[in-house]
Order: sequence, then structure tokens, then C-alpha cells
Amino acid sequence: MTLTDEQKRVLSFIDEREITRFLQQLIRQNSENPPGREANVARIIFDELNACGATVEAQPIEKNRYNVLGTCKGSSEQKMLFNGHMDTVPLGNRTAWHSSALSGEIRNGCIFGRGAADMKGGLTAQIFAFKAMMKSGLPRKRGLLLTAVIDEEVNFKGTKKLISEGKLDACEFGYVAEPSSLNIATCLKGGIEFVARTYGKSVHTGVAFNGDNAIAKMGKVILALERYNCQLRERKNVPYLKYPTLNIGTICGGSAVTMVPDVCAIAFDRQVLPEEDPLEAEAEVRQVIRNIKSEVELKKMQSFNTWSVDQNARVASRLAEAYQMLSDRRPDYCGFNGYSEVELLSKAGIPSVIFGPGNIRVAHAANEYVSIKQVVDAARVYALLAYQYVCCDD
Repeated sequence: MTLTDEQKRVLSFIDEREITRFLQQLIRQNSENPPGREANVARIIFDELNACGATVEAQPIEKNRYNVLGTCKGSSEQKMLFNGHMDTVPLGNRTAWHSSALSGEIRNGCIFGRGAADMKGGLTAQIFAFKAMMKSGLPRKRGLLLTAVIDEEVNFKGTKKLISEGKLDACEFGYVAEPSSLNIATCLKGGIEFVARTYGKSVHTGVAFNGDNAIAKMGKVILALERYNCQLRERKNVPYLKYPTLNIGTICGGSAVTMVPDVCAIAFDRQVLPEEDPLEAEAEVRQVIRNIKSEVELKKMQSFNTWSVDQNARVASRLAEAYQMLSDRRPDYCGFNGYSEVELLSKAGIPSVIFGPGNIRVAHAANEYVSIKQVVDAARVYALLAYQYVCCDD
């Protein structure tokens, strides 16, 4: 498909070297969450957007934590939203990395480092698409809003604050740059997070027969939850998302080998498919615990909604059209096997989808990376998508 001169003009501002430089700069900033160290990344993004002439706002969320909002104003109030998060999960076992987790090292056309895929690569693509729209100087009928948010990896505080303060009220479509390998993700699992505790009596291990071992009690809980997880695998496979799962993520118990432990705790989550009832899923977990017939304290910590959108919905078809203009083929579609703020945007009345560079399978892992070509390609798609919305008649 032949691009117009205006489309070519917008795309001409997507520069691979500048994108690479900027992404390395972001990766080299430690933005682990917890505890929530996004401030340096936020300052870099604020300065980058400010330098291209955008209207930029720092929205305070907590002490030394703030969202960055960049607005490319149009003649009307309506806007398209680019949303990405600045925080990453912790660096993890640093000895498992082949180089520093904050190196931004380039090897074989990829940039390595914590957050490369999830999602500093996607956020960089959105930022450079936003800048391309600003630099083009073309008349704008509608606006473009870019939000770089805090706390996606824990409690979604950044995007929740955007919604509660009405910052997104004029947004007609939303695009979240989570790593989807440049496929369009149209569905998402939800999740329910729990903590279970067992209690016992601590004594010297020499007289362990006088104590009550909380870890041994927890062993029964773990076995029961694993049996339930195996049963979940037998349920119907849903396109893109497969079957629901239960994963035990952490365990903590005991103080010393010479002491009978008096408390043990595990944290686990139950992933919920879009066609499941979250209340029924929670009830199943609680029944598994009750069936153990042992005293277990179970507490629900938080939950995340499922989400799905029709592939033919306008928010998805707009993106598909931009993708096809640049690649001469239709995009592939997928589900996103992780939590995402796309469900918050949808619940707030903003039709949204996920699209970004990077593979979810390397996110949160040692030696996380993203392909430079994918980041550049994502920036080009986002830039063309922005042009079509901002400058053209709908």
C-alpha cells in the first residue's frame, strides 16, 4: 500500500539510533517496584516530551512517585491514548544475568536489561511515535495523550489516579504497549491473589514431639492446591489463553533448623479466564482449603479483572489498518498472559487493546531483552495510527 506524503513525513521522524539511545537510557535507570523507584525514568521522559514542544504534566501519586502526561493538542478535545508503565519487577538473581541487569547491552540486534520487554521498549515506541506526531507540524483535528505511569507491577496506582482525576475523560481509544510480539492482544486473564497461613507451636527441635510444626501443616495445603491446579488443566482450552492456573509464588516459614516453626505463609494466585466467574473461582479455592480439614487462615489480597474485545471493534481495526499499511499483511492476534491496565481503561469506558514489542516469555526473567527492530517497527505503527486519528477525518 502506497503511503501519502503526509504519512511519510510523520514516519521520517522515527530514528532507530535515537530510539536505541533513549531505550538504553531508560533501562539503565533502576525502576524496581517494589519499592517504586520510577523517579529517574519519569524525569527522563518528562524532559524528552518537553523538548519536542508537548504540553507536559507531572501528576503526583506518592512521595517521589509521579505519572508523566504528554499532550499533543488538537482542535477538538477528543484524544487517542498511549499508555505505558515506567516501573519494572525487581532485578532478581543478579548472578543469573550474563551482564548487568541495568546494562542496556546490545547483542545480536537486541537490547538487554530489566524492563527491556516489560515495558520500556513499548513505552519508548509510544514516546517516539508521539514525538513524530509533534515534529511533523501537520494540522491536528484531534489530540494525542501519552501517559507514562507508575506502579503497574503492583497495584496500578498510576492509571487508577489518571482515571479518578478525570485525566482520561476525553480519550476515545486506548493503546497499551505491553509486550505482545507485535501481535494485537484482544483478551486478558484476570487473577485473584491470596495469602494462606498455618500456625503451630515452637519448641526446641530436641523435643520436637512437644511442638506443632506449621510448615508440615502447610505441606498439606500445598499438595491440595497442586491437585486443584492439575484439575484446572483439564478444563476447556480458550483461544490464546489456554486454561486457568493456580501458582504458588512465595513461601515463608521457620527461623532456624533447631526450632519447630510456629508459623508458615504462602502467597498464591488463581488465574481467571474471561469466560469464568471470578466469584466462582474464589469459591473453588476456598473449598479446596476447607477440604483439608486443618486450620488454615486464608486471606484474599487483591484481584484483577478479565478483559476481552472483539477483533472487529474499531479500536482494534484502526491498529490493524496501520499495521497492514506498513507490512502489507494483516496482523496476528493473541491473548495477553499477564496482568495489564488495559482492563482498567476498558472499565472506564475507553475501548483499548494491547500492542507492543517484546515477548512476554522473557519478561520478569534473567537476561530480559527486546529486539531493536521490533521497537522501531512498533514506533512506526504507533506513529501511523496516531496520524490517522489525529489528522484525518474519521
